[in-house]
Amino acid sequence: MEDLPVTFSWVYPKLKTDGECTVYCFAYIRDPKNYHVLYAGVKYKGLFSDLKAFKSSLRRTALERLKRKPIFSIFSLGDDEKYKDNLSNPKYRFNGLGNFNKEPKKTVALGKFFLHCALNQTYGNLGIKCNKLSADLKFHYNTELDKYETGKAVSDVDTIYLKYGYEYRGDEVKRIVSGNLLNWVFNLRSRAKFYGKGGDRRKFEDYYKLDAVYLETFGVGQKKKKNENNFRLRGFITDKRVIYYRYQMSANTQAHITLMEIHDWMDYVSEVYGRDVKFDIPGLLFNTYCVGFTIQRNYRTKSEKNIYRTIATGRLIDRPTILDSMLFEGKQVKEVREWFADRLGYLSENGIGRINWKKPVKFMSYYVELMRYNEMVRFYMIDNTRYTWGDFVGELLNPVRNFFRL
Repeated sequence: MEDLPVTFSWVYPKLKTDGECTVYCFAYIRDPKNYHVLYAGVKYKGLFSDLKAFKSSLRRTALERLKRKPIFSIFSLGDDEKYKDNLSNPKYRFNGLGNFNKEPKKTVALGKFFLHCALNQTYGNLGIKCNKLSADLKFHYNTELDKYETGKAVSDVDTIYLKYGYEYRGDEVKRIVSGNLLNWVFNLRSRAKFYGKGGDRRKFEDYYKLDAVYLETFGVGQKKKKNENNFRLRGFITDKRVIYYRYQMSANTQAHITLMEIHDWMDYVSEVYGRDVKFDIPGLLFNTYCVGFTIQRNYRTKSEKNIYRTIATGRLIDRPTILDSMLFEGKQVKEVREWFADRLGYLSENGIGRINWKKPVKFMSYYVELMRYNEMVRFYMIDNTRYTWGDFVGELLNPVRNFFRL
């Protein structure tokens, strides 16, 4: 039987090229004749500017999940006459129109289908890869006999965990519950190949035997050692003035929180942007704090932890929540940390919105009563009132005033 290529699909459900984005990378094997497909994916949530550096590792993670934790589905775009129309039709449910490609692609349509199955589940807990605890099938590849065998392998590392996904043939998405699935899955795996340059094809089952140079031709980065941190924090993120801590929201969810006193925050932001940033904030600014945070699943690697810390610090700099209250009078840092962690439900991850540091920033304030705690807190927000001509002239004269120390 003919070989099947191992392919990648990128989906960008939330994209801001000048800020944060959410991106999914899927690796899959698909038979175009019967529409059977094995796939697994990985999610990236962070700064778009950092995405390029992570793409090779995202592909590697997606491949390793396809190797050990795949999902089996059936996906058809329609027959030979219809599928091209469906790909280019913006109203079609799983069209091939993406963010960066000019021509509609099958890979984009497949990625949209994979993501739809993960986020719009009828029977629950499918996700973008198989969960070992809820696997529908366990099998392994016997390299000596060159065949697949059901059940766990002697080493758990060699065991493959499979989940049954959804079937779509152009009408409705329905869960796969029966069929000769075992042979279908084994057929896809045995025919899967990496399509290298010059007709060089290598078996997917030999993935762990392939050298790094060969994998790099597919944009797959070399696997790092577990104790190696492959994400380097920029200097301002590890600044000791930034109070960084984590708070357990539930059994599998954590909040990563960064916190600073307002005056420290002003100096810190000025240093980050390399210029004297202008602030116009009403009040005497006693007991005033800035906070940035992100809520994520429990991190599994040090790199994930550093990514979440980076996101929280970025929000502290550019879109913080700023508030003050007499409640903070006399409190130790530990008590302030606990106060914010307990009241995250009242705060937004987007804070006051992205601040434009290219011009002086004016703030206004309003009071909010936290009913659950019977507390009164003053929040700050950006004052979007337009500057008058006098304000503009005043800004132009600021360098002169500073020179003469006026």
